[in-house]
Amino acid sequence: MIRPINKQARIVRRVSVNSSDTLSIVNATGFPFSIAVDDSGAHGPSSDDNSPRRANSKLLRYYTGYFGPTGVPLRAGDRVEVDSVIYEVLSVPREIRKGRFPEGFGAQVLPLTFLYPFVGTIEEIGGADVALNVIFSKYAPNESSGSTGTYEDFDGEAPLDYASHLRINRQIRVGATSIYKIVTATVDKVAGYVDLTLRKSGAS
Repeated sequence: MIRPINKQARIVRRVSVNSSDTLSIVNATGFPFSIAVDDSGAHGPSSDDNSPRRANSKLLRYYTGYFGPTGVPLRAGDRVEVDSVIYEVLSVPREIRKGRFPEGFGAQVLPLTFLYPFVGTIEEIGGADVALNVIFSKYAPNESSGSTGTYEDFDGEAPLDYASHLRINRQIRVGATSIYKIVTATVDKVAGYVDLTLRKSGAS
C-alpha cells in the first residue's frame, strides 16, 4: 500500500545531458516538496550474484505543480533526501492515475548506501591516488583460469560522479589489502551510473 503524501523531501543532486551529449552533475539545494515513500519489500532480495539495483526498490510518489519538485522532471541518477536518508532515482518517473485522473508521479529509488555499499580509492597502477572515498558496488564473482593464472572478476557499478576517473587499467583500493583493477568502465547516461568490470588483485 502506498502511504499518504505526508513527508518532505528535497533534491540534492541533478544529472543532465545536453544536446551535445555532454554529462553535467550539479549538487542542488532545492526547495522542500511533499512526497510519500512506499517501502514495502524494499531492499530485498539482494545477493552477491546480483546488482543491488535489482533488489526491490522503494516508490517515491509526489505531486507536480506547486507541491512538487521545482525545475525539470526527476531522472535516473538524481538524488533526493528524505528524513536524512539520500536516495538515488533509478528510472524515469511514471505517471500515477486514479481512474481517469492523474494523482502525480512515482519514481523508483534506493538508498545510496544500499546501492553502493563499498568505499574505496581510485588509484593509478602503482599507487598514485586519483579520487578518494569513491562509493561503488561489486557482485557476481566469476573465477576462471588462463595462461597467466587464475582470474577473479566482478561486475560492478559506480555513480556518474566518478565517470571521468574510472578508466581502464586504473584500480580501486578498498582498505589496506583489497585491490580491484578496472577492466571496463562504461557510462550509461540513460540509467544514470557507470557499469564496471573489476578484477581482483593477484590476477593478471
